[in-house]
Amino acid sequence: MQLRQTSVLHAHRWSESGTTYFVTCCTRFRVAGLTTGAISSVICGIVALSDATGDTVTHAFTIMPDHIHWLFTLGD
Repeated sequence: MQLRQTSVLHAHRWSESGTTYFVTCCTRFRVAGLTTGAISSVICGIVALSDATGDTVTHAFTIMPDHIHWLFTLGD
């Protein structure tokens, strides 16, 4: 199995307040498990906390067995 070399994707990137982003995060080796009760509760809590602190305004997110999708606007 070839490992993905995603670090080069992060070079020269920056974030801007007020910009809307669509982010996908995958588990290592795409191992399923994110939809279990305990883990999905933690993910929901992290999204809620990010919104509560003003870091993000979530428009939508979904938890799949091996990845999440998150559509949000970045706060100040």
